Amino acid sequence: MPAPLPYWASETDSTKLIARCLERHAWHIKALTEQGRMRRMASMLSAYYGRGTDGWRDTSRLLDAGEQGEVIEWSINTVKPIIQNSLSLIAGQKAAVKPVARNGDSKAQAQTRLAMQLNEVYERQSHGEELLLQTILSGILASSWSYGQSWMPKDGAEWGIDPDTNAIQYEGDLAEFGLPPWRTVYDFAAQEESQRRWVLFRRPVARFDLAARISDPVIADKVRFTSGDSSKTYVGGTSGNTAEDLRDLDGLMGEALPDEDVVWVWELRHRPTPALPAGRVVRFIEPDVVLFDSAEVGYPYDERELHVYEYAPERVGTSMVGHTYGFDLLGIQEFVDMCTASMASTVNSMGAPKLWQPRNEGGPEVQRLGSASILTTNVKPEWLEVPLLSPEVLTALEWAMSQARQAASLNDTVMGQPDKGMPASAQALQRAQAQQYHQGAQAWALNLKRRTVNGRLKLMKRFAKAPRIAEIAGPSNKYELREWTSDSIEAVERFDVEPVNPMSQSFEGRQAIAEQLHTMGLLKDGEDFLAFLETGSLERITNSKKSNLELVEANKALLLKGVGLPPVDQAQSMAAGMPVFVDDGQEHVRILKSDPHHLAIPLYLSVANSPASRDELKLVQAAVDAATESARLWQSLTLDECVMYGIPPLPMHTAPPPEAMGMAPGKPPAGAPKPPPTDGVEPASKLPAPPRDPLTGDQPPPSDTGLQPAGAPTA
Repeated sequence: MPAPLPYWASETDSTKLIARCLERHAWHIKALTEQGRMRRMASMLSAYYGRGTDGWRDTSRLLDAGEQGEVIEWSINTVKPIIQNSLSLIAGQKAAVKPVARNGDSKAQAQTRLAMQLNEVYERQSHGEELLLQTILSGILASSWSYGQSWMPKDGAEWGIDPDTNAIQYEGDLAEFGLPPWRTVYDFAAQEESQRRWVLFRRPVARFDLAARISDPVIADKVRFTSGDSSKTYVGGTSGNTAEDLRDLDGLMGEALPDEDVVWVWELRHRPTPALPAGRVVRFIEPDVVLFDSAEVGYPYDERELHVYEYAPERVGTSMVGHTYGFDLLGIQEFVDMCTASMASTVNSMGAPKLWQPRNEGGPEVQRLGSASILTTNVKPEWLEVPLLSPEVLTALEWAMSQARQAASLNDTVMGQPDKGMPASAQALQRAQAQQYHQGAQAWALNLKRRTVNGRLKLMKRFAKAPRIAEIAGPSNKYELREWTSDSIEAVERFDVEPVNPMSQSFEGRQAIAEQLHTMGLLKDGEDFLAFLETGSLERITNSKKSNLELVEANKALLLKGVGLPPVDQAQSMAAGMPVFVDDGQEHVRILKSDPHHLAIPLYLSVANSPASRDELKLVQAAVDAATESARLWQSLTLDECVMYGIPPLPMHTAPPPEAMGMAPGKPPAGAPKPPPTDGVEPASKLPAPPRDPLTGDQPPPSDTGLQPAGAPTA
């Protein structure tokens, strides 16, 4: 009984490992062929880019066909407008990316802002948004497409010399690229993307730049002077027709590149698994040209990541086989080509001059002279009046176009052809229905965005150890140079990705939102209003709020360590009637009059009110002192200062002063009668007069009413 083969990815012999890698690629190509995806994706890509479903047509011109050029081939690209409108529904809404920190302290918040800026820098440098959109578009056309990321340790600027090998050390840089399905092989056993243990792919690299970065002179020479026919490795183990199909697909994608300048590099990535505990990354060109093998050092990437992400508009059942509704457009495109060819041939035939030439013997003969046709017969033919175009052909063409829209779950409104007189509400309903039909593809697109930005973050945190300079957007959106390393974003855990309101993507929608924000008092000046109209971003408004939150979070972090206010100069404080703090050069919580007291006081008191803090008297006292000082400064503000500092006024700030009520201290209210002079003698109390008798009208004396003051003389 023969000895069992070792696990294929654990082969120590590079020749055997590469042979088994290429074997898996051959299996993958065979599966694509048996599924019919190879033919369909080639036809779909060809049709979208104007070459017809067979690759022989040309939407940019009319072609002669037939034995004598009597047939005019006119190909109309039916696929492209359908796919473009579908793409706008699937990926037209740019997702919002928000960094999430490990905790909420000021340092972590500052790192989240830097991580967001660095993500924008790398997206700008690698054209990440364009690559993402192109990956989604290509996935709609070919049933799947992949977005790849790599950390290139020998890219970037030189920053040092290795003391052991004297080799130049580089910053390293992030590379991002697209991968078609015929050049990407995923783990066959995985039933969902998170379960994929390995990926094998192939991509073009500049030959001489690659050789210049290789320290081994033997390998470098092989890279420079290796045989140009690298396709033998590419299509090894595939049939002749399949190999030709692969070359045609590469040519269609503009990747039939000159071997003198370009070399195709294979890469295997295998995550750590029970069968391969250390994981492995291998890069090779040919079996005898291995560029890198991590067998000795282990898997260099995050053990949960392959950093190759596949997009498919939908899946076949519960499998990982991609599918696209675009394949349903291929037959319709061929039918449309038949209709347009019939129409063009008819117009060409009926519009060209036809001449008759008699002769006495021989059968009929047709000759072409330029655009004219010369018919030679024994008998003069009879002219038949026929319509220039058959109405049935036009009807069939319109029907085919409507079937194409239905196959892609589009309607006339989305295609820009709403019914005449259709109200705006009905158009909005139809557009919303079309978006609902594409919810599955939208979810996959949003997931692709989430995976790519988080993969980028993981690569930066793992490999960007050397100091590097990035041009980031600083205050007021002015670009500035910033040095950073992986430690600068160490506290950032991940990016959350959420869909954005589509209204903010159009100028009209942003205008409506801006007017609402202005009514709410959030857009207070013209510059903020115009900035939001142009960009749809509220960064100008939220910057100050973020800074305020970072300030109070930094003070809270100090209080949690038991660091409170600076020491007080007792003598100066007694003279000034308020605390006068002394700068002793130590770390303290320093509270200013302009601090956001409405945010600070609840946060400071949360330190003192925490059950875990009650046993630490120093910590509680520091928190109470900070809250008390913040409250004192808040109370000392005037109403004008509250407005200037953006702090909500207290009730005491808005209450009218006593003078405005006519109640100044020590003075009677305004309009009150003046008391009579007393010459220093206290006047006797005077009782009111008794009421008159209702019958006689006489007024009785005080003694009769019992109101006579005590001690008064009686009559």
